[in-house]
Amino acid sequence: MQSLKSDDNVARIDKQTIIRKNTLTLSEAWEEVFERTISKDKLYAEVRAGRIPHVRICTKILFRRDTLEKWIHQQEIKNYTANHEEVDENQRGDL
Repeated sequence: MQSLKSDDNVARIDKQTIIRKNTLTLSEAWEEVFERTISKDKLYAEVRAGRIPHVRICTKILFRRDTLEKWIHQQEIKNYTANHEEVDENQRGDL
C-alpha cells in the first residue's frame, strides 16, 4: 500500500513539472522568470513605473510568462545594439 501512495505522489509531481503556468503572480514571476536575480522591491518599483509588462486586476498584479520572456529577449537585443553602437562610435573617434 505504501508504494502505491509514493507512485501517486511521483505522478503528481511529474505533472506539475511538465505544466508551466503562463499566468503568474508577482512572486511567481520573481521566482520563475526573473529567477530572483533582482529584489522583489525592485520588481515592484519597475512595475509601478510601467517598465515591465503586466496586468493589474484590482490589487492583484499578474504577468504572462511568454510576454515576460519576449520582453527580456527584446531588452537583451536593445542593450546589445546600444553597446555595440557606442563601441563603433568610439572606434571611429580613435581613427
